[in-house]
Amino acid sequence: MRNYTLLKRNFITVILFFCILQTSISQNNNGTIDAMGDIAIIAMNKTLSPSTSDYAFVLLDDCLTGTKIIFDDDEWTGSGFSSTTGEGTNEWTNNTGKTLGAGTVILVNSGNDNPTVNLGEVKEVNSGFNLAAGDQLYAYLGAERAPTVFLSFWGETNTINASEPAVLTGTKLTGSTDLTNGTTARVTSDLGFYNGSTDCNGTIDECAAMINGGTITSGSFTWATGVKTAFKGATLPNKFFGSTNTDWNTTGNWGYNSIPITTDHIKIPNVTNKPIISSSTGAVANNLTIDASSSLTINSGGSLIIEGTATVNGDFNYNVNVSDTNWHLVSSPVVNEQFDDIWNDANGINTSGTGNNEAVATYINTSNANGDWTYFQDSGTATTFGSGSGYSLKRTSGGNYTFTGTFPTPPVNPTITANDIGGSGENRWTLIGNPYPAYINIATFLSVNSTPLTDTHESVYVWNASADEYQDLQTGHIHPGQGFFVSSNVASTSVTFTKAMQSHQNGITFYKTTSNPKLTLLMADDTKTKSTEINYLEGKTTGLDPGFDIGTFTGQSSNLNIYTHLVNSSNGIDFKRQALPNNNYENMIVPIGVTAIAGKEISFTAEAVNLPSGIKIFLEDKITNTFSRLDEANSNYKITLNENLNGIGRFYLHTTTSTLNVDTNISLNNVSIYKLDKSTLRITGLSNEKTTVSIFNLLGKQVLNTSFTSNTSKDIDLPNLSKGVYLVQLKNNSVNFTKKIILE
Repeated sequence: MRNYTLLKRNFITVILFFCILQTSISQNNNGTIDAMGDIAIIAMNKTLSPSTSDYAFVLLDDCLTGTKIIFDDDEWTGSGFSSTTGEGTNEWTNNTGKTLGAGTVILVNSGNDNPTVNLGEVKEVNSGFNLAAGDQLYAYLGAERAPTVFLSFWGETNTINASEPAVLTGTKLTGSTDLTNGTTARVTSDLGFYNGSTDCNGTIDECAAMINGGTITSGSFTWATGVKTAFKGATLPNKFFGSTNTDWNTTGNWGYNSIPITTDHIKIPNVTNKPIISSSTGAVANNLTIDASSSLTINSGGSLIIEGTATVNGDFNYNVNVSDTNWHLVSSPVVNEQFDDIWNDANGINTSGTGNNEAVATYINTSNANGDWTYFQDSGTATTFGSGSGYSLKRTSGGNYTFTGTFPTPPVNPTITANDIGGSGENRWTLIGNPYPAYINIATFLSVNSTPLTDTHESVYVWNASADEYQDLQTGHIHPGQGFFVSSNVASTSVTFTKAMQSHQNGITFYKTTSNPKLTLLMADDTKTKSTEINYLEGKTTGLDPGFDIGTFTGQSSNLNIYTHLVNSSNGIDFKRQALPNNNYENMIVPIGVTAIAGKEISFTAEAVNLPSGIKIFLEDKITNTFSRLDEANSNYKITLNENLNGIGRFYLHTTTSTLNVDTNISLNNVSIYKLDKSTLRITGLSNEKTTVSIFNLLGKQVLNTSFTSNTSKDIDLPNLSKGVYLVQLKNNSVNFTKKIILE
């Protein structure tokens, strides 16, 4: 290390900063270091053994690559510098090849001998650089000792030491104002470092004043302990400059030289490499601003969660990718995108439908129990995708649906409806969708919306094209851009997508593995396989367990399906999944419903997981009067149907340690009575004998009496009865019991 003789007065050391850039008048936040207050000095330090002169400054505007800043320890007298010898200079250069964003802190160690720096390059170009208490720190643009615009100052002036030649006056040069103590300069006799806030949320001028007028920790210190390493806030956002490429997750693309975290305010200026959030990236920000003529794009599978607000003056895009030409349920992850002929053409929408139909469809539940699809018409009026609404789309080939708009503001509350409740055309289904460019936690969504959703269908229903059926989900995550059906509890209400439901995922997990006992009953014809599931869980009942007993999707008709009804108090609901107690297996007989076409051969098989040892699985067929065991290897039950099936009454599932036969007395457990609709009562599980049904009101008056013979089920037309509670009495040689029903 070189040794220097201190030639200057012990109370004077001047450090000059200058950038060789164009001259400007005043602080202007214009994306370059060219004005007073565009930097602020935040630390100056001196150690004796070894002898080092250290300093730090923060950029309060963006610093372009190639910018040079010179540190010169001379004294400014108002019209020039007082010394020509015994003073030294450092030169710092932004040689990173990229723009350094406002808020970046530059730390220079040992400026007097082989200096090092955290960013860029620094060298001692004029020997003699040395710092001490009572020194000065100037910053200006121009040439060495020929300033054109002063930037900042830290040090002692003649205002606190009359013999000190250093001043702030005359520093305006070609600018409009002088450096000002507490605003663009710090007048002090002390070494030390700024110890105040690093959050800049006002103007750049206010940020500079906060730093220059804030408190310091005085004296020499161990470099660089305590020195601030970054300044952030709405005034100093982390800007995407795209210096390396377009990838959001590349450190070198960002002004802070770091990938954004949830507390960072983000700004996307109009740069050549506009940012893209990849399919595997979960991005975050506090506030987000997209400048005019700029854009931010998220590729399918990627996500972005905003903690604060988003201001979109340019374009915000989300690409929802599909790999086939099938129909998909889709929602818009942005706000204010529209579909019309132009959007359809740009997104490869299939336009070869019947008549003028194009493959953008909305679901209508007011026509009948199965609903209808309404299609966009060729040359139709531009229509805005509703936030939180679902649509069915179909492309001519695999590719992206690109949605461009603004960022959704939580919460999002789409309306859901039900039509003809209790009638023959009852339809409770509404097609909605994930409104955010982030994943939605299904379990949280169902928990928050348990009131507006039907208690028998507390699930989301997504279309599984490969299985050609709707799939009910209670756990996992909904992909950005994914549409799904829900069942409404009342004629009109709304569901809520809260901010807290959002998350980042690398993929979609539909189900959680479990060790609970489970039985899956499968039914297949010559082309398709359908299934229904029974879960044996602690604390569950043979009646309705909302959130665990999950009804089938009924918003679209199917000619092949299998389902169950509740073991106790069947209400006519077809269940895809049913939860039962994990005990008393032998006393629980599960009604099995089947929808199938006459002439078809159907085959039943069973898959059991963790059932108690010794439990056997039997399927009862009341028409053939047989019990078929399904838990043995390669076992199945096949039957060719002589008539169409659509409901329960023929098949029942038994779990027992005994071997069942046709003499087993199980008639009472098989029988179910429930309303099919407002005017029809259905009785299932009957034996082949004469049965009498009587209905009484609560005053004991008989309002219906009829007899019939049926060995599966019977539909009874109800008279025009008032709303209220009624008692249904059923009698035959095997059964004699009474059930309460409610007519609405």
